[in-house]
Amino acid sequence: MNAALHAAGPGAGPAGVAAANALGLSTQVPTTPTVAVVGRAPKGLASVRLVTRSNDLRRSLSPIEIAVLEVLRDHPRTTEVDWSTLRDRIRELVRQGNVDADRLVSAVRGERKPDVVDRLAEILS
Repeated sequence: MNAALHAAGPGAGPAGVAAANALGLSTQVPTTPTVAVVGRAPKGLASVRLVTRSNDLRRSLSPIEIAVLEVLRDHPRTTEVDWSTLRDRIRELVRQGNVDADRLVSAVRGERKPDVVDRLAEILS
C-alpha cells in the first residue's frame, strides 16, 4: 500500500478499514486497500480502491494523519473499538510524535463533515 500512497500524491492516506487497521483500531485487513486522495483520483493504481476528498488542506498531512481524519469520519463503522479507546489511541499517537496535532487542527477546518471537527476537538481537548 505504501507504493499506492506515494503514487496517489500529497494528502493521500488509508481510508475505511485500512485506516482503522493502520491506527491499530481494527484487526481486519481489507482484501482491497482503500486510499483517500485529494481531488481527482489518479489513473492506473491497480488493486487499490480510491476515494476522493475535496479538502485541499489535507495535502500537508502524512498518511497516518489522513488515517486519523478518515477514522474520525467513519467511526464506529470501520473500527472494532469504542470511542474512548479510539480517543486514547489518537492521543497516544500525538504524544509519541507520530501525529502532529497542529497540522490536524489546521486541516480539519476544510472537512465537510462537522462530526470530524467535533470529534477531533474532543480528542485534543
